[in-house]
Amino acid sequence: MAERPAESSSLEGARYACFMLTSAGLIVAALYLGQRIFVPLALAILLTLLLTPVVSRLERGRLGRFPAVLSVVCLAFALIGLVGWAVATQFANLIDDLPQHKANVREKIIQLRGSGKPGLLGTAQDIVEEVENAREPTADAPGASASPPSPVIHVELQKPSLFSQLQAVAGRVLGNITLLVAVILLVITLLLYREDTRNRLIRLAGRGRLTVTTRALDEAARRIGGYLLGHSAVNAGFGVAIGLGLAALEVPYPALWGLLAGVFRFIPSIGVWLVVPLPVALTLISNPGFVVPLLVLGLFLTLDLLTANLIEPWVCGRSVGLAPVPLLLAVMFWTGLWGVVGLVLATPMTVCLAVLGKYIPQLSFLSVLLSKEAALRPAARYYQRLLARDRREAEVVVKEYLVEHSMDELFDRVLLPALVLIRRSRKAGELRPEDEEFILHATREIVDGLGGSTTSTDHPVSEERLVVLGVPATDGADEVALHMLRHLVRTDGVDIEVTSGGFAAPNTSALVQGAVLVAALGPGGLTEARYLCRRLRAQHPEVKIVVGRWGCGRDPKKARRLLLGAGAYRVSGTLREARTELVRVGRPLSPLHLPAQRTV
Repeated sequence: MAERPAESSSLEGARYACFMLTSAGLIVAALYLGQRIFVPLALAILLTLLLTPVVSRLERGRLGRFPAVLSVVCLAFALIGLVGWAVATQFANLIDDLPQHKANVREKIIQLRGSGKPGLLGTAQDIVEEVENAREPTADAPGASASPPSPVIHVELQKPSLFSQLQAVAGRVLGNITLLVAVILLVITLLLYREDTRNRLIRLAGRGRLTVTTRALDEAARRIGGYLLGHSAVNAGFGVAIGLGLAALEVPYPALWGLLAGVFRFIPSIGVWLVVPLPVALTLISNPGFVVPLLVLGLFLTLDLLTANLIEPWVCGRSVGLAPVPLLLAVMFWTGLWGVVGLVLATPMTVCLAVLGKYIPQLSFLSVLLSKEAALRPAARYYQRLLARDRREAEVVVKEYLVEHSMDELFDRVLLPALVLIRRSRKAGELRPEDEEFILHATREIVDGLGGSTTSTDHPVSEERLVVLGVPATDGADEVALHMLRHLVRTDGVDIEVTSGGFAAPNTSALVQGAVLVAALGPGGLTEARYLCRRLRAQHPEVKIVVGRWGCGRDPKKARRLLLGAGAYRVSGTLREARTELVRVGRPLSPLHLPAQRTV
């Protein structure tokens, strides 16, 4: 027995999902197990993208490539070593002063207990002490001498030899030195042969994908390089400002906190606030009162707000193009995979994945998940919110779109596509009749609410009113589309009288003179629109029939030929086109007998 198409499609989808999950698991396992290879390579590529603009500028200044590369690399790694030495020195000082801070913590706890006064902390500590005293009987307690003392067994632990200790330390030191040397050599090599490396990547992708590969590489380099240069400068300035401010407040180890603040600021949104508790807690236990801790907290808050809202937009311009929540999850993933190095590489690696998803169709889900672009288009957001019976947010979508677009664009690009989604969902059997009725009714009311703000600069306002008969080809969606056009053409001196839809309109008792607009919203409706055109043409040979074939994008030429062959005078693909045609061909309709208007 042959498989049904639906079952075959679902089986194929399950196989594809299984293949993707297996591939993702293998890639993650390879990245984790091969981090000794991938980490130096990723660091080298990151530093190459950061240093390439500087090297290129020195080369344009008539300095040879090798001297330019060597000088920039030496300066960069000297700066990195200086920063690392400063952090290590400050951290060593903090370790040496820990006993003093331990005493300060005890004194602060005594102060918080209110100098021995009973409180929640004191009560809890008293209970713990009573329990410990009950478990350990004293020498003069009854029954204390009844139990014989337990024997004490001395176990001598053999200490590791000096050679084994030196071997472990030497292994770690040599491993770190090897990693550093590998990164330096890779950076120098990539900077010297960067064009050759780029051409080999393009050749590897295939000649048939030359354009796509070039655009992907250029966009990845531009976004990562701009992010690294701009945010490195901003975060460095932020760290220096924090260090100077903490030094002015006499907070211990200001250089350490400033460096940590600058580094952790690469983590979006919450990076700085991972560092704030450390200096605040240190000032809380080393200073009387709460003035200095509050000043430290205010310093971080003020500088972070100024940097995020003023300095960063001015220096960096456009952001890296990643959504905040996926970027934060990516930071957690790469940090868990590669540790501190993963924290530094998280954003550049995520940018590369987003660029791959943008240019490779099979990985388009990465662009959807990671990109900062809106996940849903305005039309889909509007339809989805009304489907969830959230009219308030649907109105917010409309108002936000009107801030930067005209009323014509709102109707053609948001509301009409939403009506098209109604047709498609109904055809697929996914939309209930009551939901469809609610969406149409809400859209009709939203359009009526926008009537007062309809303005036009394309057509002059006419004092002579022209009346056009509007006939929906099928259902309520066509009627709502006619009401949208009705609001648009009011300022053009045109009135549209909307009659009831279906094959019963217009009836034989209607006397039509002038122009008639048949609304046939896609998908579907073509057969009904042709029937209405033939019927109108047979009853009123002189009438000018304009068919609004809306919501279908570029309708096939065959459909236009069929409508024109059925008696249509013009066929418009958008409300803007229909508006122009009505102004051109409309004439007063008198006398006019219309059936009772149906409300949506």
